[in-house]
Amino acid sequence: MSSQASPNPRPTRLMQAALDAAAAGLYVFPVWPKGKLPAVKDWENAATRDPETITDWWTARPWNVGIAVGRSRVVVVDLDQAREDAAPEEFAGASGGAEVLARLAEQAGQPAPVDTYSVTTPSGGEHRYFLMPEGLELRNTQSGLGWKIDTRGHGGFVVGAGSVRAEGLYRVCRHGKVAPLPTWLATALTPPPPPPPAAPMQLSRIRAGAYVRAIIEREAADLAAAQTGSRHEARLKAARTLGRLVGGGEARGADRAGDPAQCRRRAHRARHHRTRGRPRHRRRHRLRQEAAAQHPPRRGTGDVGLSLTSQLARGELGRWFQHRMPGTAGVAEEVCAAASRVSPVRPPRGVELGARHWAEVGGTFGARMAAVVEQAPPYYGLFGLVAPGLLTRAAAHRIAAGFPSHRSLRPADAARALDFRPTRCGWRDLGEPWPAEEPAGWADVVLGELAERTHRYHDQHAPAGTIGAPGVERGLARTYGFWSAAEDVYRSGTIGADLEELLGVDEPTVEQLRSLTAAAVVQETARLAERLRTSGTLDQLHELARRPPSGAPLGHAGPAFVAHWADGDLLVGDTLVDVKTVIRADPASKVAVWLWQVLAYAWLDSVGDRYRIQSVALYLSRHGVLVRWSVDELAARMLAHPRTGGSGPAAAREEFLALAGRLAAAEGAILDP
Repeated sequence: MSSQASPNPRPTRLMQAALDAAAAGLYVFPVWPKGKLPAVKDWENAATRDPETITDWWTARPWNVGIAVGRSRVVVVDLDQAREDAAPEEFAGASGGAEVLARLAEQAGQPAPVDTYSVTTPSGGEHRYFLMPEGLELRNTQSGLGWKIDTRGHGGFVVGAGSVRAEGLYRVCRHGKVAPLPTWLATALTPPPPPPPAAPMQLSRIRAGAYVRAIIEREAADLAAAQTGSRHEARLKAARTLGRLVGGGEARGADRAGDPAQCRRRAHRARHHRTRGRPRHRRRHRLRQEAAAQHPPRRGTGDVGLSLTSQLARGELGRWFQHRMPGTAGVAEEVCAAASRVSPVRPPRGVELGARHWAEVGGTFGARMAAVVEQAPPYYGLFGLVAPGLLTRAAAHRIAAGFPSHRSLRPADAARALDFRPTRCGWRDLGEPWPAEEPAGWADVVLGELAERTHRYHDQHAPAGTIGAPGVERGLARTYGFWSAAEDVYRSGTIGADLEELLGVDEPTVEQLRSLTAAAVVQETARLAERLRTSGTLDQLHELARRPPSGAPLGHAGPAFVAHWADGDLLVGDTLVDVKTVIRADPASKVAVWLWQVLAYAWLDSVGDRYRIQSVALYLSRHGVLVRWSVDELAARMLAHPRTGGSGPAAAREEFLALAGRLAAAEGAILDP
């Protein structure tokens, strides 16, 4: 794509990305910093190519860049990477959408559609842009072409190149012009014409009554069985079917032939069927967009670029560690070996798992284990609900102040409780003043009730430092599963399908929030909690905490080393613990990043020495294995190599801090003075 000079003499990087996209003919609009949600109302009509409007928007805030796909007359093919899920049989062996698309092209006797302007996503996927064929108005599809392939057309948008999320950057991977959409792809994406309207069905009143009752019961059953991602289509199908019956008079005949009240109740159930306490209808994306527009992100909660984790996985810091620490592989192999000696906790055979089962278990158990160490606010779950305006900031602070870890705050500080973190040497204030007046949030009341009920439940059944009975842990898993889903909003900038569906309820209940956690996630989280106890690791944590009194915290949950850039899992005594929920602790290259991360956290803390970290550890939760090193020991071992001898930890630490300080500052974060 070509670019033109910006009217702003000193455009920011994101502003320039938006100007470049507009100069290439794409309509752009602001998307929440570090996220994927539109930050303006009616984004499709608000999208523009006007440089002056773009400059005004991006001068106000470093927004991510949204591309209004249909308005721009392009089609974007969204190719995802496989995670834990395996490809279906028809695409066996495929690693993701790109490979599936290549196979589909081969089946069509065409070359793979690669040669066009393309952008890689932070999650490892790819957006390929194509020109919309003249005369067509292709709309969005989800897995319509094949596994891990979605498309965006009219009514859809994508996040554009140059944008940032916690996981990384959207980067151009193929420069050049946007190619025409291949004919075979256009054909595959064109929906079939609607069938001609059927003549009204003529049935006797007696037969009509039985007939319509059967249809209504069938549609209600289909709605109940519809899975996430297909519910909208199921509702449309039911509406069309019932509409034909009403329009043709059969429903009226059925009412007269049978019990009218019973028929109306069946129709009502078909239209408003609820499953697991959640309504099938959704509040449209408008709710999120309007809330986002009314609640712009505060600095430090959405305008930071890559996190430390992303820097280590795919950024300059990761390359520095790889170059400077040639002994990492040897330490990583020891972790792999420790895990291989234990049979891990696995999902039960034959149980159908959700698409995000592994990530949801990881988030839910991580939150549960944090509560074992310290009953502290779910910091990033609260931030995640504040961001789109589902929870007011005042309510978030009030909820945070009620957690045992924060009850000792002074009244003035309690009014900003979410900004405070307890450390081993006092309170750390991470925040800035927030506006005092806001309209009430969707979740203000119910989250306060959820927090209060959780406090009482912990006090009675699972105080800090303990694991409850299996039934207790299943109950807690439902609660922490919700907080994990809320944290996902903060981390990814998107609202999950189940939570989005619940937005259709004006006054949600605590049980509706807790019902969002899938049964398989609940069961597995409870088993991981039991493994923590039976493996002896819980006793090890008590030992590291120097045997505090019963019910007292073992340390701190969610230690923050650089605000909204580097935050850890747990601090137990003077040991920083990172929690992993993987089935296999391999390959060594993956474990290497874990090792670099815990060492990086310890070195970042050494600047202000707030947490006084002396040791670091990895807890492999499915194995019940805790692997621990002193900070200096781990640094020395990773720096050393049999052939080179390595260099001293002190010099490496200074190099790291200089590099991390530069990278963090470039992304809006600040290391401790």
